[in-house]
Amino acid sequence: MPQSAKQLELLENSQTTAQQLSALIKSARVFMRKDKGLNGELDRIPMLTWIMFLKFLDDMERIRELEAELSGKDFHPFIDNPYRWLVW
Repeated sequence: MPQSAKQLELLENSQTTAQQLSALIKSARVFMRKDKGLNGELDRIPMLTWIMFLKFLDDMERIRELEAELSGKDFHPFIDNPYRWLVW
């Protein structure tokens, strides 16, 4: 049981985020079913997983880039610019 209002708020936010992620994945799976090149869940799930990985990696890279900028350090992304999510 949460001890404080802040802990309760964090718990509620995490549930909301989980619900939002679940809805987003469901929406993406419905959209991907329309793609004739993907035959069934065995094709769609790995593709969706790869897309999500690239998005999460880009989010992490943006944070690292901002931290490097704020601390005056050089930033070298894992993935080159033409292939980064933010450039698509």
